[in-house]
Amino acid sequence: EEVEEVDVSCNDGLDVAGVACVVAALLRSARVVRAGSRGLYQDAAWGRGQGRGGGTTGLEEAAVQRGGARVVTLDLAVREAHVCPTAEVVEAVMEVVAPLAPGLERLSLAGVQLSGPACGAALAKAVRSMRALRSLNARGCHLSDESLAEVVQALPPAMEELDVAGNAAGDEAGAALAEAAEPGGALAGVRVLALPVVDPGPAWAGRLAEALLPRMLRGEVRLRGFRTARGNARSCSPLHVALAYAGGEAVMGLLVELEEARSLRRALAHADGNGRLPVHVALERRTVDEVALRVVELTGEHHVEGFSHADCTGDLPVHVALQCQTESEHVARRAVELTAEHHPAAFAHAPSDGWLPVH
Repeated sequence: EEVEEVDVSCNDGLDVAGVACVVAALLRSARVVRAGSRGLYQDAAWGRGQGRGGGTTGLEEAAVQRGGARVVTLDLAVREAHVCPTAEVVEAVMEVVAPLAPGLERLSLAGVQLSGPACGAALAKAVRSMRALRSLNARGCHLSDESLAEVVQALPPAMEELDVAGNAAGDEAGAALAEAAEPGGALAGVRVLALPVVDPGPAWAGRLAEALLPRMLRGEVRLRGFRTARGNARSCSPLHVALAYAGGEAVMGLLVELEEARSLRRALAHADGNGRLPVHVALERRTVDEVALRVVELTGEHHVEGFSHADCTGDLPVHVALQCQTESEHVARRAVELTAEHHPAAFAHAPSDGWLPVH
């Protein structure tokens, strides 16, 4: 009667009915339940009361009559890449979760392969009934772009954590994420958001970045998945994200906020997972020359050491400035001038490709 947390996952010795009976018995007082078995892939009848021992009838009754769990982790304990559940099995698993839905606060399905539209629809249907849900972990579930969009659109208000890394995120899922992050959306107050790796470019990525930037700046949300270049997606600061994804107006506004908060120097000196400073990112993207020029000037005013900072490939800001051609040359020219003033040795520095700035 005093049990609060139960973990009966990865018990290959138990068949599906056995796991269900154990969980049903413990749900009377438990608030955290982790259950799983390879048998879930072998018995599609589980969840319909047709398996041995009555399937999950006992589980459903326990959940409904005794208030149900608050946290559920479904660990199917399958490691073989070629093994994945059928839509019928996924629907059965979701039926197990459904009776817990009204009071469920945290649901983890990390690693459960949900490829195919029927699987995504089954998850979205279950999530739609979870009005108390605050945390969803669907990392590595192989959700398609359309399925991920369905799940995001089904999220209840006031989500605190969402992990959908390792799934597909195209225009449909991206638009759903961007809309959910805007004021009044399900992700407007999210504290942790882990996304599939997102490269700069899509319009929805800019919308999502601009929606989250104010809260990122205040340290209210941890964002994973955005990156400023191919490679490491970690350690991007709000300024990195803004320069790589957001529009010029949003970036200029952020620079003003950082100056007013007296944290601009720290922001300019922060390197992302690729070793890139904001000045690298500004010079590489340079979709708005006004923004790039402003970042170069601010680096010259507040962090001159930045002109001697090499990224993971050995590129200094001057290398990036000269590699990225635009219609206007004044940004590159200004980067060269400030480099000559503060770090003339840069012109003799060759990165990993062996090219000097003069090349």
